[in-house]
Amino acid sequence: MSIALDGFEVFRQVGKHAEVFAPIRADVDKQARALVAKCLKAKSVGLDALRDISNALGQEQFGLVLDGLKDTEVKEPPHPT
Repeated sequence: MSIALDGFEVFRQVGKHAEVFAPIRADVDKQARALVAKCLKAKSVGLDALRDISNALGQEQFGLVLDGLKDTEVKEPPHPT
């Protein structure tokens, strides 16, 4: 019987006890940015979901994720006809 790891709970606890995980701080930062960027690039993420992600992360953290995106990673919204 395989037990699945709850990644969200692991990240929650890593964040809650950041001082214990100080040696991997740079890796956590890098992976957090990569995971949020991957979520933002998902085809299923529309304007409402984008707003929800921004609200969940907070303006400062969301802005830092956006600043880290390459121009080629940013998709233009559809133009109204």
